[in-house]
Amino acid sequence: MFLFMAKRLLFIVLVLSFTRFNVWAQQDVSFSIQAHEDDWQLFMSSQIVTDLSASGKVVFITLTAGDAGNGDGAYSGGNPFYLSREMGSVYSAKFAADITSGATPSPVPTATIATVNGHNITKYVYGNTVSYFLRLPDGDFDGNGFPITGHKSLQKLKQGNITSITSVENSATYTGWSDLTNTIQQIILNEKGTDNQVWMYTASLDNNANPGDHSDHLYAAHAGQDAVSAMLWVGISEFVDYATSSMPANLNATQHENAAAIFMLSEWGITEKEYSSSFVTDHKAWLPMDYFAVKRTPVGNAPFTIIGEENKVANKLTAIPMIVSITYPVYTNKDISMFLIPYEKGLLETVVYDENGNSLYNLHTAIDSKEGKQINLGKIFTQKGKYVLTNTLNGKYIETRKITVQ
Repeated sequence: MFLFMAKRLLFIVLVLSFTRFNVWAQQDVSFSIQAHEDDWQLFMSSQIVTDLSASGKVVFITLTAGDAGNGDGAYSGGNPFYLSREMGSVYSAKFAADITSGATPSPVPTATIATVNGHNITKYVYGNTVSYFLRLPDGDFDGNGFPITGHKSLQKLKQGNITSITSVENSATYTGWSDLTNTIQQIILNEKGTDNQVWMYTASLDNNANPGDHSDHLYAAHAGQDAVSAMLWVGISEFVDYATSSMPANLNATQHENAAAIFMLSEWGITEKEYSSSFVTDHKAWLPMDYFAVKRTPVGNAPFTIIGEENKVANKLTAIPMIVSITYPVYTNKDISMFLIPYEKGLLETVVYDENGNSLYNLHTAIDSKEGKQINLGKIFTQKGKYVLTNTLNGKYIETRKITVQ
């Protein structure tokens, strides 16, 4: 049975006689939700590098300023402390992108402002990484907060002890826990692209697996998981934080080296502004291991969204996500056909590429009706492997899918 989009949305369903497809979105996306600017580097770097190495996109959402009670001020000779930590996180993301992409490194990205759910949020984009910094007050280890920021914290917002929380530099105020979680949810919707299923990484909320963790770590995890509680197409992996220092090392030599370099670059952000480095014994003890458990695997598909102007693909075509029947596997030397309902009449170009970007098949089809149309592609797959199928309508709209052929 085919699934259909709302009227006037182009969609493509791949059909194979007596066989089943395994279809993915164009780019796998994962979201790292953390409290402080160096959390993902210390506790989940191997997973981040794995995702980027697979050409995935990683979105970092850092909720607090990690200001350690300094608010937007400085206690050394350089930038405000939180800005130094923030820049260190950007350095880390850049390095992780550089070592996994094979592309020539570009300059360090500059900050932009993204308006999400009515809030101005600092955003950096580099390669396949996107970093959002909400800059909310550091809540201290116990969640009681610091005097300079009114003793506010994520914990108090979640528990209802405060009704709002404002970023340390007064750029945004969140009026309640739901305002914060709705903002995280919108970031996920904005950044998922055409990925039908995504992953979220947070600190573990299992006190037996992750005892003695920082309040901000735990309540950042609560915020992320609450944001996607009804979005079952978001899988959740929970990482152990502080408790890993007493657990056996489980990273190989390369993963450990990457973790050390990634964390050291986050420290460079603060040392270059004359703050003391945290690349010391207690922090280095977290680097040889990453421990996590899958709390929820993704099910179902993400909702459809027309990607906005700021997210148009490089060739300026508007990417339109499609409902695709999730069937598997695709076999070689079997007839394959597409069934589509067009966004508008015109000319459809269908191209199949191999993993190296070589065009293997090209077909032009006149679309003379907005009714459903079936197009036979024949036996286009003669070898096993991964392929990309793109459909471009009138040089304006594009839909891209990955297909594994067995």
